Amino acid sequence: MLGRLDVVRAFISASPGIQKTKGPHSITLMKHAMAGGALSKPVVEYLKSVGDADNATVEPPLTSEELTALTGAYVFGSAADERFDITLVKDHLNITRPGHTARTLIHVGSLEFYPGGAEAVRIAFKVSASAATLTLRDPDVVLVARRRV
Repeated sequence: MLGRLDVVRAFISASPGIQKTKGPHSITLMKHAMAGGALSKPVVEYLKSVGDADNATVEPPLTSEELTALTGAYVFGSAADERFDITLVKDHLNITRPGHTARTLIHVGSLEFYPGGAEAVRIAFKVSASAATLTLRDPDVVLVARRRV
């Protein structure tokens, strides 16, 4: 809110616990406030006093070999856009569908992830010497895609 302490206070007062909710990119409210610099310092101090505004996800680490093994195009249909592209950007995986924006994948353990901003969605990978699959659960919709060789 870039220094709009009055708005932040009113919002938290009207919805107790809302400070725990992550934003659309899975960024905590505290991280957003801290990014506002000096203008947002009063908001940062207020959020510290409220507590629970910086419950960041702790990601189990993956090796660069494990990350690389998951990259590729995972196909779930015959049309050109019926695929997910898994790419490695720095030390994180991204998921993209043709024509859509890439989303960072947040690792929750055992090669299971969620796309940033969509914590209810789960994307699980299974990799063997001969094949790799991606299973997406949103939560009731289940889609399985196989990596194209």
